Amino acid sequence: MENPKGYVNPELLITAAELHALIPQVRDLSNPQHPVLIDLRRPDLFANGHIPGAAHLDLYGISLIDTDEAPLRAFMWIIEHLLGTRGVTLDRTVIVYDEATGDRVSRAFWFLEYFGHQHVRVLDGGFGAWTRAGYEVETHADAQVDTAWAGERHPDLLATRHDVLARLESRDAVIVDARSTEEYCGTMVRAARGGAIPHAVRTIVPQYSSVDRPSIMTASRESSRASTSWRVASRSGWRSPAQAVSTCASACVSTS
Repeated sequence: MENPKGYVNPELLITAAELHALIPQVRDLSNPQHPVLIDLRRPDLFANGHIPGAAHLDLYGISLIDTDEAPLRAFMWIIEHLLGTRGVTLDRTVIVYDEATGDRVSRAFWFLEYFGHQHVRVLDGGFGAWTRAGYEVETHADAQVDTAWAGERHPDLLATRHDVLARLESRDAVIVDARSTEEYCGTMVRAARGGAIPHAVRTIVPQYSSVDRPSIMTASRESSRASTSWRVASRSGWRSPAQAVSTCASACVSTS
């Protein structure tokens, strides 16, 4: 795609015009490598109108509060299964969109990368960009074929609460808190306790973009906010030699 906005990784995005040209391929389910289009918005928004050929998947209400091995493994199996029921395979390009380009897209993007998917694209501007361009929407949904997909998991993209605890005093990590200022300061409590993880900074600020540290850990109560910060850090030119890691205060965690 063209890059008038100067994105570091424009290949991860798709414009409304580019997606519009792909819709015939999206709807050609006879092609085993047809692109998969996933609408991540609320069910009522999807029902009121969506991009033709889109499957619906609302990941926003699915979360994990315990990153010990057994519950984490079960949680990831659920997400993997849900993606497979929407037609995802490793050799199909997956295009995801939200109302705009926000937390829901970031969460799905992170999950797909965790499962080793190499061909994920985000609709730049989301459903709003599609409708502003005057393209058709529809209210019925095409039947999707369950692929029984099994991804190739990348555990290095995820940090558990044990991993974060082990790095608290480490000089080779930055812990970034992706929650609101009120939650960070403890004046609003949405977790078991108020306040922040020791040494965590509240947001990704410019001076950290040039620090030679091998990892960023981003913390949030919801993994959606953590994954947003992770996506920004890992895809906007972070020059770390190793990884960016995102975590959430309720013990669910993601990384890059």
